[in-house]
Amino acid sequence: MSGQAARLGFTLAEVLITLGIIGVVAALTIPTLVANYQKKVWVTQLKKDVSLLQNSYRKVMADEGVDSIFDTSVAYKIQSSDNNASFDFGYYPDKYAAYFGYTLSPASSLKNSLLNQLQDDILILPNGSCFYLQKAGGGSEEYLHLATIIDVNCDKGPNVAGRDTFAVLLDGDAKLNFYGYGSFEDPDGWRQACTSENIDNYGKGQLDLPTTQMLATMCAGLIISDGWEMNY
Repeated sequence: MSGQAARLGFTLAEVLITLGIIGVVAALTIPTLVANYQKKVWVTQLKKDVSLLQNSYRKVMADEGVDSIFDTSVAYKIQSSDNNASFDFGYYPDKYAAYFGYTLSPASSLKNSLLNQLQDDILILPNGSCFYLQKAGGGSEEYLHLATIIDVNCDKGPNVAGRDTFAVLLDGDAKLNFYGYGSFEDPDGWRQACTSENIDNYGKGQLDLPTTQMLATMCAGLIISDGWEMNY
């Protein structure tokens, strides 16, 4: 009986081997689980921020009875001709208060966010995100895109374009419209550009550099095209 009982138990060596295997599996899987969870957190916040952005502009349009965000009072027209128009959406920051609910702050007040490289004011939202409203211009009003840079967690890390910092494009009726942007015009092109390697090489660059801002924009387009998933 004692011999049978001994055979039913585990030796110390067997226990140690089992614990070692569990440790190896955990070491291989936990970092991936944590990384995927963090991606989900960033994308969830981006989706909320984009919804806030669109709904805020739509409320402005509805309140003012216009059909285009370029015709609202928050759009300061710098110049306009038959084939060229420019608007500054950061010119009247106080007019956004009722729609966004923000704290206005110099971009330089941020310590870690990529937005701290910019010269203008940024909007710090109650949910912890930061918005930078860019100028829109360089073409006919019919084809203008309004670009907004969004840092979904402001000064919190990693502060990398394509991870927690994005640029989204809206057309005149506040719909998302990334098509025709930059050198890559569709999701297949964005997928080629928005890779972990490119993010590592260019994601921490200056937002006024074309490579970094295009990366922030194309990664946002790819996430939305993939059903709000960060598959890179």
